[in-house]
Amino acid sequence: MRGYFANRLSDHIEQTPEGFLICHDVPLNRTGYQSYNASEIGVEGEGEVQVWRDPKEVFGANTLRSFESKPVTDGHPPEWVTPENFGAYGKGHVRDLRRGPVTPEGETVIGDLIITDAILIQKILDEHLREISCGYDCEYEPMGDGKYAQKQIRGNHIAVVKDGRAGDRVRIQDEKPKEVRTVKMPEAKDKAGWRRILLGFGLTHMIKTLDAEPEAVAAAAEAAKESEERHENTAKSEDDRRREEDDAPRFP
Repeated sequence: MRGYFANRLSDHIEQTPEGFLICHDVPLNRTGYQSYNASEIGVEGEGEVQVWRDPKEVFGANTLRSFESKPVTDGHPPEWVTPENFGAYGKGHVRDLRRGPVTPEGETVIGDLIITDAILIQKILDEHLREISCGYDCEYEPMGDGKYAQKQIRGNHIAVVKDGRAGDRVRIQDEKPKEVRTVKMPEAKDKAGWRRILLGFGLTHMIKTLDAEPEAVAAAAEAAKESEERHENTAKSEDDRRREEDDAPRFP
């Protein structure tokens, strides 16, 4: 018979023998006012809008049930998590949602996160990502004075992020909007040039996003170089073959 246990890393984090991470009593969201951009909630105007999260809504049975066992993600994915894309976005799940402690900002909902993805586990252990941001559907009801109340909150996922809207007390969607930057693409005159540009972006993503070791980056660059040389040799051979066909004598 096989037994199971976990090694406690801190007061709230444990690691199983396989390396999975169990984060206990994680504050997931809170009651009270939170700031949103007007465009985020679909209302006219510019600037920030104050949105009220009533305890009756936040701790409602339907709200808590809607988050139970939902996926944990590494940041907010670009689309809602479904069975069709869970393999790409799911990094674990949340369980046992319940009422948590009261903070100066409001009451909290807490739960336990089970993290099963090696990259996200390391980011949490290294404290690169520790704040929590819930992804959910809801309705916004005007309260007057330009304020709105959230209604019918229904969860889709729990994102581990760098900067959550509910503040650093909600740690381990409400991620603050990122500054939108316009990136000017370099110019390329032919397909080979575009391949080199895309290769450069790929290696940059590998370094920044995956925190790859220098040896791994060097190996990837060498493999890419060999692939490019094979492609160029193949293209050259194809050009030679076509020239030979063009030079071949023609018979009526």
